Amino acid sequence: MTLTGKGSLTQRPGLLLLGAIAIEAVLIALHLLALSSGQQSLVRLFHLNLERNLPTWFSSMQLFLVALALFSLPLSRLPATPRWQLLLFAGIFLFLSIDEFVSLHETITRVAKSVAWVPTFNAHGAWILPYCAAAIVLLLLLRKSILWVWRADRHGFLAAASGMALFATGAVGIELVSYYLEPASMLLLISVVLEEWLEMLGSSLILYAVLHLKLTVENSG
Repeated sequence: MTLTGKGSLTQRPGLLLLGAIAIEAVLIALHLLALSSGQQSLVRLFHLNLERNLPTWFSSMQLFLVALALFSLPLSRLPATPRWQLLLFAGIFLFLSIDEFVSLHETITRVAKSVAWVPTFNAHGAWILPYCAAAIVLLLLLRKSILWVWRADRHGFLAAASGMALFATGAVGIELVSYYLEPASMLLLISVVLEEWLEMLGSSLILYAVLHLKLTVENSG
């Protein structure tokens, strides 16, 4: 079985979703095993909340695949407005993929600490309000394509909406709570696992939804 072409994993989004969930479970297990081992080399490689390691690469690749799947939609079969708006969605997920790997949002926080008027949360998370504001503006701007997806593929729409809700809960909600937890506490350990798992699961659902939409559009004509 290949990644592309007839009979490929992209033609079987449900199977791809199950595979992604299995990988996520393995990454969480490796994170916990690395922490329990006390080996810093393993912690650096498998820690869910560190930068540029295996979990970060996987999360970044998930978001990149969402962008790639959006770019691969049969645009000639789409109405004009959803066509360019879905391409904009692809660009957004490409940005999120880059952000995940190089932690652009953390760079924003480090720079913003020197600016007194920028709102933070316990000296963290200066990126949260700008990102949330941008998300609201984009949802309003892209509302026509969102409504089109609802009409064209309700199952895919619900999967994408669920994925985005899970992703936002982890990336913003749980992250926000973690800023107020004691370092090295059990609650912080749980919050890290929950945050990263929700982000990965959300990304997997979004990828599933886009591939489902692609199949629906291809089979509609």
